[in-house]
Amino acid sequence: MGYIREPENIDLMVAPSTFTVQDRLIISTIIANYKIKSIKSKAKK
Repeated sequence: MGYIREPENIDLMVAPSTFTVQDRLIISTIIANYKIKSIKSKAKK
């Protein structure tokens, strides 16, 4: 695994997330749907 290089003139910063409850629910729903679809596609193979 290598290092991530910052592009020129761009600063990458890691900060605490400030998601609302609604944002967290939307994100978790998207992740759950993705996992279901990936399991189904693996089962078809």
